[in-house]
Amino acid sequence: MQNLRYRTLVFQCTISPMQRKNWANTLGIIFLLGLALSALAWWRAPKAEFAPPPGGTLLPTSPIVIRFNSDMQPQDVAAHLGLTPEHPVQLAWEDARTLHITPQTSWPAGENLSITLQRGIAAQTWPHLRSHTTYHWQVAVSAPTLLYLWPARGAPANLYRLHLETGESEQLTDLPLGITGYTASADGRWIYYTDTQGDIYRLNRLNAASTLLVDCGEDVCSAPALSPDGKYLAWERTPTQGTPQTALPRVWYLPLEETAAPQPIPAPDTYSRQPQWNSANWLSVYLPNQAQYFTWQPESGQTRTWTNDTGEPGTWLPDASAFIAPAITLLPNGYMTSGGDFLDLPTSHLIRYALEETPPTDLSETIAVEDTAPVISPNGRLLAFARKFLAPDQWTPGRQVWLLTLDTGSAVPLTNAPLYNHTAFAWNPTGNALVYLRANQDDFSQPPELWLAYVDGRQPPLRLVVNAFAPQWIP
Repeated sequence: MQNLRYRTLVFQCTISPMQRKNWANTLGIIFLLGLALSALAWWRAPKAEFAPPPGGTLLPTSPIVIRFNSDMQPQDVAAHLGLTPEHPVQLAWEDARTLHITPQTSWPAGENLSITLQRGIAAQTWPHLRSHTTYHWQVAVSAPTLLYLWPARGAPANLYRLHLETGESEQLTDLPLGITGYTASADGRWIYYTDTQGDIYRLNRLNAASTLLVDCGEDVCSAPALSPDGKYLAWERTPTQGTPQTALPRVWYLPLEETAAPQPIPAPDTYSRQPQWNSANWLSVYLPNQAQYFTWQPESGQTRTWTNDTGEPGTWLPDASAFIAPAITLLPNGYMTSGGDFLDLPTSHLIRYALEETPPTDLSETIAVEDTAPVISPNGRLLAFARKFLAPDQWTPGRQVWLLTLDTGSAVPLTNAPLYNHTAFAWNPTGNALVYLRANQDDFSQPPELWLAYVDGRQPPLRLVVNAFAPQWIP
């Protein structure tokens, strides 16, 4: 048997110093190139910025905005997004890099909101790099605050904002001659006001900057009214020249999202006042010469008219289906003179005028009353109004706050202060509390006051501000 011998061959490779140097340079270049590619991948990986910034304040109806440094895949971003506490939202992309997270209902006022964006979201374009960072972001949702004008007496009035949690007031305007009226956007960001010169200004609440919006010239503009969606502004414009018969107010309007000039509304009479918008952008005004409300929608050009002899401010239902306003009605033989004769008694009832032009409905279940100043709650369930009984055994100097439940027709009093008038009602955003102006009818030297009452009656009414008026809630 033949023995096989295995021989090991040893190859010797000799590398010169120059070759070693070249190899070292090559490896160094590869290492640096890899490091550069890694740094480039890290630099180009998706990154996010939030608005408002972490620790900031978010208005209850404002969107959260996330801006990325590269085009993103919407479905992938949504899969990596978390919200605490959970809340119904709508995700809308302004472009491939900007995401708007809009609440379907208002963010929980006064609470903290946390957003988490997990790492691993992929860019839209090749090489589809993924993010390396998990973002944890928290913001405080602002609690509702109360706007008002102060003082009602003694000096020019300016605009203030009351923080109910702390009781502190913040001055928003500081005009030497004051302002005459204001209206605020639904999200509370924009405030439109008229100064004593009769011009209209717009105040940005985010940066406290005021800009002139409408120069009314020699005329005096007042009573600004903003549509709920912020698209239109209406106001009264009164000439300062002419006779008392011609220097009468006329309602004008301005489309805020268009480059249009202010113009008067197409009412059948130039004498018009008290502009009020509803959620479908119908504008109601009162025409004193015709003794009727005139209602007009700018988009469609449709109009409605409702006969009314009183001409007091009313309120639109939240769904824009009807307008409620006080109207004078006569109670036959409702008043007996000292001589024993009976006369008709003028009363004031709340009338519901439907937009679909069905017959008006009387909402005042009691006959001999003066019902006025109606304001509907945000959910459309309760109607706040001021009531005074006309029967001698029930008559009082002041009007009390009453609440009417629309679906049942039952009404109950919220206040019982016979010597005080209650008016200028303002519902808080949740509809569980009402701010009103209270004025002493027995001692007119006392200034008016703003009070807060909860509709469930579990807490006594609270006095908020003395010598103030024109309350309005904002987020």
